[in-house]
Amino acid sequence: RETATRTPTRQSLEIQTQQWRKDGKLAQRELTRDGVLVRSESFDYDLRGRVIAHRLHGEDLPQDAHGHPYREQHFQYDALDNIRRLETVFADASANNVSVFGYNPADLTQLLSVSHSRADYPAPVTLEYDALGNLKRDERGNPLHYDALGRLIGVTLPTGERRW
Repeated sequence: RETATRTPTRQSLEIQTQQWRKDGKLAQRELTRDGVLVRSESFDYDLRGRVIAHRLHGEDLPQDAHGHPYREQHFQYDALDNIRRLETVFADASANNVSVFGYNPADLTQLLSVSHSRADYPAPVTLEYDALGNLKRDERGNPLHYDALGRLIGVTLPTGERRW
Protein backbone atom coordinates (compact mmCIF):
# COMPACT_ATOMS: atom_id res chain seq x y z
CA ARG A 1 0.00 0.00 0.00
CA GLU A 2 1.24 3.44 -0.88
CA THR A 3 1.99 5.56 2.18
CA ALA A 4 4.04 8.40 0.65
CA THR A 5 4.60 10.02 -2.73
CA ARG A 6 7.44 12.41 -3.58
CA THR A 7 6.82 14.74 -6.53
CA PRO A 8 9.63 17.12 -7.45
CA THR A 9 8.53 20.11 -9.53
CA ARG A 10 10.52 23.02 -10.89
CA GLN A 11 9.35 25.19 -8.00
CA SER A 12 9.19 22.78 -5.05
CA LEU A 13 9.22 19.27 -3.66
CA GLU A 14 5.77 17.94 -2.78
CA ILE A 15 5.38 14.97 -0.46
CA GLN A 16 1.99 13.41 0.16
CA THR A 17 1.70 10.93 3.02
CA GLN A 18 -1.27 8.70 3.76
CA GLN A 19 -2.38 6.69 6.77
CA TRP A 20 -4.76 3.77 6.38
CA ARG A 21 -7.22 2.16 8.76
CA LYS A 22 -7.09 -1.57 9.49
CA ASP A 23 -10.09 -2.09 7.18
CA GLY A 24 -8.17 -0.54 4.26
CA LYS A 25 -9.92 2.81 4.24
CA LEU A 26 -7.98 6.06 4.04
CA ALA A 27 -7.83 7.70 7.48
CA GLN A 28 -5.54 10.71 6.94
CA ARG A 29 -3.59 12.38 4.17
CA GLU A 30 -1.05 15.22 4.40
CA LEU A 31 0.60 17.32 1.72
CA THR A 32 3.86 19.19 2.33
CA ARG A 33 5.75 21.53 -0.01
CA ASP A 34 9.43 21.98 0.73
CA GLY A 35 8.84 20.62 4.22
CA VAL A 36 5.89 22.93 5.03
CA LEU A 37 2.50 21.34 5.71
CA VAL A 38 0.00 22.88 3.25
CA ARG A 39 -2.96 20.52 3.66
CA SER A 40 -4.07 17.93 6.20
CA GLU A 41 -7.14 15.77 5.58
CA SER A 42 -9.10 13.29 7.66
CA PHE A 43 -11.92 10.96 6.71
CA ASP A 44 -14.74 9.46 8.79
CA TYR A 45 -16.85 6.48 7.72
CA ASP A 46 -20.15 4.96 8.76
CA LEU A 47 -20.63 1.28 9.68
CA ARG A 48 -21.15 0.44 5.99
CA GLY A 49 -17.78 1.95 5.05
CA ARG A 50 -19.18 5.05 3.34
CA VAL A 51 -17.39 8.39 3.75
CA ILE A 52 -19.54 10.55 6.01
CA ALA A 53 -17.07 13.36 6.71
CA HIS A 54 -14.05 14.84 4.95
CA ARG A 55 -12.21 17.48 6.99
CA LEU A 56 -9.33 19.67 5.84
CA HIS A 57 -6.86 22.13 7.34
CA GLY A 58 -4.19 24.23 5.69
CA GLU A 59 -3.65 26.82 3.00
CA ASP A 60 -4.05 24.57 -0.06
CA LEU A 61 -7.71 23.58 0.11
CA PRO A 62 -9.70 21.86 -2.63
CA GLN A 63 -12.62 23.59 -4.32
CA ASP A 64 -16.15 22.35 -4.75
CA ALA A 65 -17.73 22.03 -8.21
CA HIS A 66 -18.49 25.77 -8.19
CA GLY A 67 -14.97 26.98 -7.39
CA HIS A 68 -15.35 27.60 -3.65
CA PRO A 69 -12.54 26.34 -1.36
CA TYR A 70 -13.95 24.21 1.45
CA ARG A 71 -12.88 22.89 4.87
CA GLU A 72 -15.45 20.15 5.45
CA GLN A 73 -17.98 18.02 3.63
CA HIS A 74 -20.60 15.84 5.34
CA PHE A 75 -22.46 13.12 3.44
CA GLN A 76 -25.77 11.35 4.11
CA TYR A 77 -26.85 8.27 2.16
CA ASP A 78 -29.94 6.18 1.59
CA ALA A 79 -30.13 2.38 1.92
CA LEU A 80 -28.87 1.96 -1.69
CA ASP A 81 -25.76 4.10 -1.00
CA ASN A 82 -27.06 7.05 -3.03
CA ILE A 83 -25.92 10.40 -1.66
CA ARG A 84 -29.09 12.11 -0.40
CA ARG A 85 -27.53 15.17 1.23
CA LEU A 86 -24.14 16.87 1.06
CA GLU A 87 -23.27 19.74 3.38
CA THR A 88 -20.20 21.78 2.48
CA VAL A 89 -18.46 24.09 4.98
CA PHE A 90 -16.45 26.80 3.22
CA ALA A 91 -13.00 28.13 4.04
CA ASP A 92 -14.17 31.75 4.07
CA ALA A 93 -16.79 31.01 6.79
CA SER A 94 -19.60 32.04 4.45
CA ALA A 95 -22.92 30.22 4.71
CA ASN A 96 -22.70 26.47 4.29
CA ASN A 97 -24.23 24.91 1.20
CA VAL A 98 -26.56 21.95 1.50
CA SER A 99 -27.07 19.98 -1.70
CA VAL A 100 -30.07 17.65 -1.78
CA PHE A 101 -30.32 14.80 -4.29
CA GLY A 102 -33.65 13.26 -5.34
CA TYR A 103 -34.11 9.84 -6.96
CA ASN A 104 -36.76 8.21 -9.14
CA PRO A 105 -39.25 6.23 -7.00
CA ALA A 106 -39.55 3.68 -9.85
CA ASP A 107 -35.75 3.28 -10.10
CA LEU A 108 -34.11 4.30 -6.86
CA THR A 109 -30.64 4.46 -8.43
CA GLN A 110 -31.68 7.04 -11.05
CA LEU A 111 -30.87 10.62 -10.00
CA LEU A 112 -33.78 12.98 -10.79
CA SER A 113 -32.97 16.25 -9.06
CA VAL A 114 -30.27 18.32 -7.40
CA SER A 115 -30.89 21.48 -5.38
CA HIS A 116 -28.66 23.78 -3.34
CA SER A 117 -29.35 25.97 -0.32
CA ARG A 118 -27.18 28.91 -1.43
CA ALA A 119 -28.63 31.53 -3.76
CA ASP A 120 -25.28 31.94 -5.56
CA TYR A 121 -25.37 28.29 -6.67
CA PRO A 122 -27.17 26.95 -9.74
CA ALA A 123 -30.95 26.73 -9.72
CA PRO A 124 -32.45 23.34 -8.94
CA VAL A 125 -31.88 20.81 -11.72
CA THR A 126 -34.41 18.20 -12.84
CA LEU A 127 -32.97 15.39 -14.91
CA GLU A 128 -34.82 13.40 -17.59
CA TYR A 129 -34.10 9.99 -19.08
CA ASP A 130 -35.16 8.24 -22.29
CA ALA A 131 -36.93 4.85 -22.38
CA LEU A 132 -33.55 3.07 -22.23
CA GLY A 133 -32.51 4.95 -19.09
CA ASN A 134 -30.07 7.29 -20.85
CA LEU A 135 -29.82 10.82 -19.50
CA LYS A 136 -31.32 13.21 -22.11
CA ARG A 137 -29.54 16.40 -21.01
CA ASP A 138 -26.67 17.10 -18.64
CA GLU A 139 -27.00 19.28 -15.53
CA ARG A 140 -26.50 22.40 -17.68
CA GLY A 141 -29.29 21.42 -20.10
CA ASN A 142 -26.95 20.36 -22.92
CA PRO A 143 -28.39 17.53 -25.09
CA LEU A 144 -26.55 14.21 -24.82
CA HIS A 145 -26.15 11.74 -27.69
CA TYR A 146 -25.82 7.96 -27.55
CA ASP A 147 -24.95 5.22 -30.02
CA ALA A 148 -27.19 2.21 -30.77
CA LEU A 149 -25.70 0.37 -27.78
CA GLY A 150 -26.61 3.18 -25.37
CA ARG A 151 -23.06 4.46 -24.96
CA LEU A 152 -22.58 8.19 -24.54
CA ILE A 153 -20.91 9.52 -27.69
CA GLY A 154 -21.33 13.28 -27.46
CA VAL A 155 -22.88 16.45 -26.15
CA THR A 156 -24.21 19.54 -27.93
CA LEU A 157 -22.98 22.78 -26.33
CA PRO A 158 -25.06 26.00 -26.18
CA THR A 159 -23.02 27.33 -29.13
CA GLY A 160 -24.30 24.44 -31.25
CA GLU A 161 -20.86 22.82 -31.25
CA ARG A 162 -20.92 19.07 -30.79
CA ARG A 163 -18.25 17.43 -28.64
CA TRP A 164 -17.61 13.78 -29.42
